[in-house]
Amino acid sequence: MTRRRRGGRGIPSLALRARCGAPAAHRRPAPARLARIDHLSLQPGPPEIDTDRLLLIVTGAHLRAESADRPLAYHLRDRIFEELCRRCGVDEGDHPFTVMVCSDVWYLNNDDLRDCPTISIGGPGVNALGAFLADKLPSAFVVEDVLMVQIDLDYDDVIASCWGVDHTTTVAAVDAFCEKYLVQFIDEATRRIETA
Repeated sequence: MTRRRRGGRGIPSLALRARCGAPAAHRRPAPARLARIDHLSLQPGPPEIDTDRLLLIVTGAHLRAESADRPLAYHLRDRIFEELCRRCGVDEGDHPFTVMVCSDVWYLNNDDLRDCPTISIGGPGVNALGAFLADKLPSAFVVEDVLMVQIDLDYDDVIASCWGVDHTTTVAAVDAFCEKYLVQFIDEATRRIETA
């Protein structure tokens, strides 16, 4: 059991050296034993997230989605926060729900999150939730072959999907959602959360 380096002599492996009684200086030291640390208790932040009081904005985990759609999601979060402040006051504790941005991977793999009011940003090519909803949600606003806002206006499920063929048209889809449906969406999300 020797390892060969390119152009060099074979060097006996550490396991072979230990079996052959090589001096301790040539043996790998034993791993240090670390005291068990509760890493979660060391991290600052909210202790628990109440999934019963969440409104989610979901973007894709794809690199294009991370670079373009995630900043757009934070902009939408700020618009929702402004509307909530107008209605309920500046203190977030007075708001009926917390608005959070998360990835499609996290959303689709967590049963609790799929019950939350949700806005998906990004098309089927970069957002798995957008791809899932593409043939399940009715189209509420469409510019043919350019952008789409999908939402069930009966609000059986409080969920919407906004996307375009590129970043500029996805921005336009989110703007259209905000202009035409955001207030009603927040009303329905509030009703859903308050009755949960």
